[in-house]
Amino acid sequence: MGLDDLQNEMELTKTEAKFHIGMLENALYVEKEEKNGSIVYFPSPRAEAYMENVKSGGHK
Repeated sequence: MGLDDLQNEMELTKTEAKFHIGMLENALYVEKEEKNGSIVYFPSPRAEAYMENVKSGGHK
């Protein structure tokens, strides 16, 4: 997902989208990669593990 996609999906301003994606990146919940000259963001392994834990109600 690109920054513009996030901005549109969440109905955020460009500044708000940059702020939130920056916070998630600093917390190691998203990673970024350059593809075809654009930056895309995707969940990190840490984020995926967190979501799996949430889905299971904290029980493994």
